[in-house]
Amino acid sequence: MNHKSLNLITIITALLIIITAAFSINDSQAYAITSTEKISFEDSHHDNKKSVTINYQPETTADMKLRIKSDQIDNIAIAELKQQLGDDNVKLDLNNQSIDLDLKQLELDDLQTSFKLSVKETRNIKVSIVNSKNKTIGEHEFKFKDEPKNNQTEADPQIAKSDEVSKNEPETSSNNPEPTPRLGQDWQRHNNLKVSTGVPTIRNGKQIIPVMYFGSLHYALSHLSVKSSVGSRDRVGADDIGKGRKNNISAANSAIIVAPEKNADLNSQRINDPNYTYYTTTFGDGEMKGHDSYWGSQRNFATTNIETFYASGGKKKLRPQVNGVDPVHTFTSTNRRTMDPDSAKFYVRQDPDTQLEMQKIVFNQTYDPIFGKTYSIQISITQKFLPDGSINIQTEFKNLANKVTHFTGFVFRDITFMKNSDFDGRDSKTKMLSLGNNEGIYASRDSNDGRIEFKLNDIDNEPYGWAGRGTASTFFKGEDDKLFPFAATKNPKYHDAFVNVLDTGDKTEPIPAGKQWLPDGTIAEKGISMHTGDKTLDKGKSIFMSYQTKLIEKTDDIQLRMYNDNPALLDEDDLNEFRIFGNWHHYEDRQVQIKYIVDSPDESPKYIAEKGTPISPKGYIKQNELEQFHGVLHDWEAEVPNLKKLSPGPHKISVVAFDTHNHYSVVKPVNIVVPDIATDVPRIKIDTPKETSEEAPFETYNNLINIEGNWSDKDSKELTLTYSVDNGPEKNLDHILNNHGQNTRFKLHDFNFQRLDKSKTHSIRFTIKDENNPPQSDTFYFKHKDGPLELIHPGKISFGNHHLVPGQSKKVKPTLDNRITLIDYRGLNSSPLDLTLTIDELKTQDNRNLNYNLQWDNSPVKPHEVLTIHKKIVPKQNQWITVTTINDFEKKLRLKFKKKAHETGLYKSKWLWNFVDSV
Repeated sequence: MNHKSLNLITIITALLIIITAAFSINDSQAYAITSTEKISFEDSHHDNKKSVTINYQPETTADMKLRIKSDQIDNIAIAELKQQLGDDNVKLDLNNQSIDLDLKQLELDDLQTSFKLSVKETRNIKVSIVNSKNKTIGEHEFKFKDEPKNNQTEADPQIAKSDEVSKNEPETSSNNPEPTPRLGQDWQRHNNLKVSTGVPTIRNGKQIIPVMYFGSLHYALSHLSVKSSVGSRDRVGADDIGKGRKNNISAANSAIIVAPEKNADLNSQRINDPNYTYYTTTFGDGEMKGHDSYWGSQRNFATTNIETFYASGGKKKLRPQVNGVDPVHTFTSTNRRTMDPDSAKFYVRQDPDTQLEMQKIVFNQTYDPIFGKTYSIQISITQKFLPDGSINIQTEFKNLANKVTHFTGFVFRDITFMKNSDFDGRDSKTKMLSLGNNEGIYASRDSNDGRIEFKLNDIDNEPYGWAGRGTASTFFKGEDDKLFPFAATKNPKYHDAFVNVLDTGDKTEPIPAGKQWLPDGTIAEKGISMHTGDKTLDKGKSIFMSYQTKLIEKTDDIQLRMYNDNPALLDEDDLNEFRIFGNWHHYEDRQVQIKYIVDSPDESPKYIAEKGTPISPKGYIKQNELEQFHGVLHDWEAEVPNLKKLSPGPHKISVVAFDTHNHYSVVKPVNIVVPDIATDVPRIKIDTPKETSEEAPFETYNNLINIEGNWSDKDSKELTLTYSVDNGPEKNLDHILNNHGQNTRFKLHDFNFQRLDKSKTHSIRFTIKDENNPPQSDTFYFKHKDGPLELIHPGKISFGNHHLVPGQSKKVKPTLDNRITLIDYRGLNSSPLDLTLTIDELKTQDNRNLNYNLQWDNSPVKPHEVLTIHKKIVPKQNQWITVTTINDFEKKLRLKFKKKAHETGLYKSKWLWNFVDSV
């Protein structure tokens, strides 16, 4: 048998610990057992949905069975249930109009499972969910207002916000942000945390790797579980959660890892390895001596005013009580007003724009008094890399229960520069300076090799108010309305962040770039505080708040920033003279020149430096020695004349900075769109991803896409924008009642076309209609492009901790921190592949073997023997991406070992996954 190896996926470790009688381990599992049964339905409030995600939390592990009952049971998608749960765990009973489900294959340590229930045809159907005690515990009705004309499944776009809603805080009845993943690039839930990497750079034989994660870098690299993160820390003689949970998952953190150029190991934080250096910017992002209360990034968090948002008589409370996300009381963890630990979930997905991994944490804050209304807010924190290497962090506050008449959401960011978990004082030596142009703040420290930037203005969903000071711990408690983040006086200066929830803080302070935000010697917490405005938040509605960060390592590279690098739809004044502007800093030279070029045929820095137009008539711009040493930011600007000569459509202005030693910055683009002249007849045009035709479609193997364009109309009072897929039914994209006769952007973001046939070319037609003229359209064409076959694998496979007396044997099954999932982007004619696994011997660090046998499907397995885990992996025609979840791995694999005398230790093994040709 000749197996041709096609793709090496990963190497992982299996763990086994055998403990002698003289030693024991106490794992804190404060939330392992629940006292009540829970069931919930995600997306249940949306019509025209063919699927609903059912989240079930049984009372005990013995209750992992459910029954689905309906008078139209034949319309339930049985095949999909079997794919999720296994063929043997789904039993259809047509006589009794029911389906029996055994959820044992979905069973998790925290007794919480999720599965998707779908219907085959778009007809109204009601289902009841019955538990193992024959009690109806939930009901759901599939409702369909308008039956589609074909079988295509499309995701609704983000509907444009009403003019009545604040630009900074859109309130929208949005889809549930954390569904169990549909397919492909949709959010995938993971039980364990991880780091996601940006684009690395190579310098002097090292990789400079930007990473993002939640909580502590140490815990994210070691794949600590979400469940363990929200549990108590391992502290002797201390209370349960009283000084913070083990790992603060609400901290959206980032770091720079300097690692070897080849074979970099990012599975642990290797503090004493000279080949690795870790730069973080949060106090407690690492294990620090003498500060155990702050391990796990306990000073970065998002929270709300969920408990006290109004005073007696319903009057709004301008200084509401604000608590951290960890309960401050001792010996209990039931304070769900801070964080409901059972609700905490972690997700990852691929960004359709950058192809890099995104991350999201979700948890609830619930105030459920004995008397009175229940209030519950779901907090979703999403972070993603942007093309320039910065990270966008968006926090969504969604109301799950009764109306909150005066809602405010908060985010706090601590700034403490740490290198390999060490720091030389939290606040006194950290400088906070202005980014300029009212954009935000950057922080630096002479003893550290980097800086962090916070862009807080001029972005979508920017904070209503922010301040360059003030942070607290996750376990702080606001006793009254005069404590953090609110000041007792009308001029808080440098201590607390805001006077009240109407205060915008430092948002409009006109401090020039490079000037200190706080004078030397100021007693203040070095951090960023931000909040939404005071808003009414109805059930099902959300408020968003976003900001951007960027970690920059101190190098000889010139750092060039742009203030207006977002795509711009130009107006008449811009066409005459368009302003580009930003700032720069450089540690290695006192002279820098900046040039730009429009629609450059060559995007290399050298070409633009040679052929471009200088922004300064003097050529080089100078800085002094002290500015060079501190990397002070310097503002720059230029006027680009006469853009009228450009044809209508997208164009690019490319900017580069360089010094006297021919060191170049990265080329920065300013994407612009030159509009057509508005006429009485409405016009609509697609700008990005690019111009397409049926003969030259856009090709992608992703199943998500972002499409942007512009429209114009001179005189119509009312306009409607729609889109349709493959000439199917039209769906509303926007409705305009007050047209100002201007060119206006439109967006269709995260459009999902998973169910489209990958063998054909498809189209999305965008149409604009008014009351007097025929509809006008522009069409985007796209088709499937062959991509890779990927494996989502467990980060850790464990056989548990076991205590045996000599001579005793035991047979155990593995536990996985993540499901084994195959994601197939390949074309239809791709060869069938098998997934194989090779398992090395289990050994201790000092190379001692374990007395054991492995079994696969009741047959013995020798070390290094190739196991076939899944056969004949082939892509499907009616799915853009074919996703297969392997549900029987834990059922087939067993380890049997026998305890020898004086045998103890931690045993590890390398596991090698591989794709090979099917035979």
